[in-house]
Amino acid sequence: MFESAPILAHINHREKSAWSAFGAQGSVSAKPFASVIKNFYMTNPISRASVTMAKCTEEILPHTVQEAAE
Repeated sequence: MFESAPILAHINHREKSAWSAFGAQGSVSAKPFASVIKNFYMTNPISRASVTMAKCTEEILPHTVQEAAE
C-alpha cells in the first residue's frame, strides 16, 4: 500500500498543502438564502420513476410533479 500511496507511510505527519488565490470580488446582498430545491421528494431518479412517490408528492406538494427525463 505504501508503494501506491507513500503519504500513508508518514504516520503523525501532516503534509503542507499548496494554497492559491480563489474566489472573486463581489457585493453581498442582504437577501436571505433560499433553497433552489422546490420538490425534495423527487431529487433522485428512483423517486422520480415511482408512481407511488409521484402520487404521495402530489398530495404533499400539489402541482410540482414532473415527468422524469431519464
